Amino acid sequence: MLVATAKSNAENAHSATLMSLLAPFVRWDAVYFLAIADRGYVHEQEFAFFPGLPLLMRAVAAWIPGLQRDQALMLAGVIISNLSFVAAAVVLYRLGCVVLGDERQAYRAAILFAITPAGLFMSAMLVLAC
Repeated sequence: MLVATAKSNAENAHSATLMSLLAPFVRWDAVYFLAIADRGYVHEQEFAFFPGLPLLMRAVAAWIPGLQRDQALMLAGVIISNLSFVAAAVVLYRLGCVVLGDERQAYRAAILFAITPAGLFMSAMLVLAC
């Protein structure tokens, strides 16, 4: 009994830590995307959001073991947003190489894209990041 209680306390602490790390990414439209990914379209205002990101979140969350559904969906959303951001920077670099004909300038453009203050929004579960 004591071992089960200790294990339960450790799981609760782990869960609370994960939630505190993921909570800052669930703001603005991310709340709607998370709700749609969790239970589908329920309220009228949710129809303003396309299903692409919630569907991807569901698919990725299914591959994340050992987490509660809401935690897995949050983590999936953050992973998708950040991978999309990196992919956008790579595409910007490649486009810059073609258009500018200068790898150094293209690299600078991609780095500036990544470190801009607006880059903070690219880590949140927003369509801006995907």
